[in-house]
Amino acid sequence: VVQNIAINGATAAPALIALNAARILLDNIQVNDCNQGISVRSSEDIIVRNCGAYNNATEGIDLGDVFNVAVQGCGTANNATSG
Repeated sequence: VVQNIAINGATAAPALIALNAARILLDNIQVNDCNQGISVRSSEDIIVRNCGAYNNATEGIDLGDVFNVAVQGCGTANNATSG
């Protein structure tokens, strides 16, 4: 469980990453004004809940090569590329 984190202005890409992860809950994570927001890659059984990604230079919430993922109650806006 990763929860209740605010990341603002991080220049590393991405600000938060889950890579090769399983059975992870990302809850109430806010990523704003960063290079890249939340990235979940090559992972399974993931819940992204009540997260927000706003004004990031690239992606807000980026999912790739994931299995059994749920995104619930999240918001994104003003990211340069995808959600």
